[in-house]
Amino acid sequence: MDNTDILTLQDVADYLKIVPKTVTRMIARNEIPCMKVAGQWRFKRSVIDLWLNSKMNFSEEQTFARLMDVPGTVLQLSRIILPPYMCMDLQAGGIEEVLWELTEPLQKQHLIADRQELVRQLLAREEMVTTAFGQGTAFPHLRDVKQVPSGFPPIIMGISRKGLTFGNLQGEKTHIFFLLLAPNETMHLRILSRLARFSQKEGIKEKILAAITSDEVGRLLLEDDYESMAQPAR
Repeated sequence: MDNTDILTLQDVADYLKIVPKTVTRMIARNEIPCMKVAGQWRFKRSVIDLWLNSKMNFSEEQTFARLMDVPGTVLQLSRIILPPYMCMDLQAGGIEEVLWELTEPLQKQHLIADRQELVRQLLAREEMVTTAFGQGTAFPHLRDVKQVPSGFPPIIMGISRKGLTFGNLQGEKTHIFFLLLAPNETMHLRILSRLARFSQKEGIKEKILAAITSDEVGRLLLEDDYESMAQPAR
């Protein structure tokens, strides 16, 4: 084990920019992951990073939940598909490879402890029934959305310029992927419905494939949000 990954109580206090006494109180309330070694509290930096990210993302998750729960409103894709979770140039040539690429942002953001298991579950879902939707789009997701860990972004978007066969029954290549990671069924279904309408929009696939940067994709999402809000919510 890399010793630089092991932190003392003082190290953690400095890392979190709080006083050691506060860390001690958090330990007593079982609020922070740690263990005792020879009578001294020790922490793993990588575990603390995962714990910290989940805490920081909890408020975002509550915001997403509020967006879902407002009746008669249009779900704004520009607020839930964010640049750190856009894979702009997928290189995969197969299903498992593309799932690995789509989950890479979770690892980069230190949000996932077992990426291999997540990919295995996503692949098992694809082997049951493909999530290819048509219009060159697919919506990979877990079979049971309750298995989605807390703190994940609700969507990871990926773009494959060359396209790949992703189980589409008509043999159509899939170019655009929306990995759905909503933590409950209600959020999942509302996001899926909104994305399905977006994906069927005339010319949107070509515009997305022509986009070079995540900012360009963000503008396309924002434009569609405004257009959708100008119409009665479905």
